[in-house]
Amino acid sequence: MSEVNISTVNGTPDEERVRSALLDLMRQHDLSRWTWATDVRIDRDLPALGQCSREDGRHVVRLRSAKQPANVEGSAPPRINWHGLLTVYVHEQLHAYLDLKDDQVQQAVEELRHLYPSVPGGGEEGARSEFSTYLHLILCTLELEGVSSLIGEATYREIKAEPRFYRFIYRTVLRDTDALRDLIRRHGLNLSA
Repeated sequence: MSEVNISTVNGTPDEERVRSALLDLMRQHDLSRWTWATDVRIDRDLPALGQCSREDGRHVVRLRSAKQPANVEGSAPPRINWHGLLTVYVHEQLHAYLDLKDDQVQQAVEELRHLYPSVPGGGEEGARSEFSTYLHLILCTLELEGVSSLIGEATYREIKAEPRFYRFIYRTVLRDTDALRDLIRRHGLNLSA
């Protein structure tokens, strides 16, 4: 695994704080098993918490930093949500992993369509589209595995018990973990495959 290059888009103090926090997490935890994109950019203007895209044939992960309130002299910067940062990092890296396994993902999604014939697309319950919701059932099951290996499954389940978004997805992953892990294994998407 190549070294991860973490840069800031705007060079703002809030972006630098998140960059520093991510570097600290990488010193505390071996994240190499959960890293496929070696280019990570911190961007305060990113509309989502995170994003993974392809640029010039390689994956790039972007993470949003919290924006510092304007004109607040002497106020303490917002606290870093360590578990949240770790979860978003692993989540976005898993997008790169699954992108590399598109054929297996397509087959697994077809099976998920039979298991869960009606899933939400959009809003707080689902992902961007119906397909994305199915994809995230796979991704968030792998996320559970990855983040749990770093902070413990009980802590992960507590964090995701009442999510602000992907509610249907996380409820399903937490409820049907064993069945989803089995589906992932059968389609060659488990990380040991």
